[in-house]
Amino acid sequence: MQLFIIGLLFIVSGFFVMDPAGTPLDQASMHGIIHGLAGGIIFTLAFKAPALQASFTPWLGLIQRMIIIPFLLWLFLFAYRLFRLQRPK
Repeated sequence: MQLFIIGLLFIVSGFFVMDPAGTPLDQASMHGIIHGLAGGIIFTLAFKAPALQASFTPWLGLIQRMIIIPFLLWLFLFAYRLFRLQRPK
């Protein structure tokens, strides 16, 4: 049930856009407040669920690399393209 709640809150948090970093609380938008509250509840539930953490432990390294490697490849290709565009011909 806890995993279902965390997944649901991820979806809710995704629909609401985060305010820029450093936005004072009195100037925060309703979207930013909902995003922040959903994220806070997600982290609270995730840290209070040792069984949930233990179930992902063997996979954490693989999941991390599946996220980081494509991102770094995209970053390298993007930077290389910008470099080629700025070189004099």
